[in-house]
Amino acid sequence: MRFLLDEMLPSVAAERLQRLGHEAIGVRELGLGNKSDDEVLSAAVAGGWIIVTENADDFIVLVTERLMAGRPAAPLVIVHRGRLAGGAIADRLARALDRWARTHPDPWVGPHWVSIAD
Repeated sequence: MRFLLDEMLPSVAAERLQRLGHEAIGVRELGLGNKSDDEVLSAAVAGGWIIVTENADDFIVLVTERLMAGRPAAPLVIVHRGRLAGGAIADRLARALDRWARTHPDPWVGPHWVSIAD
């Protein structure tokens, strides 16, 4: 599966996802650091990426608006991490996304929810 990790998530999680057999990259590594959410969504659509973010409010609105206008959008994985911080996030996120990918081999365009909270 192809995952594009939004900026608030640790880019090292992409490396861990790659070790699990997925294509994964952070938005900064793709040259999208500090770009608007709409630009990130456009890049995800163009590249066939699934967006992984904690920013549910903005991305759900953008995906919904695109779908209602008949424009292409991307699957969206919304991450809830609770109080986790530091290095624990990358490992838990990679494992959670790997499990999610195995149970969603052909995800629909729209929001999906994954919790990595303790």
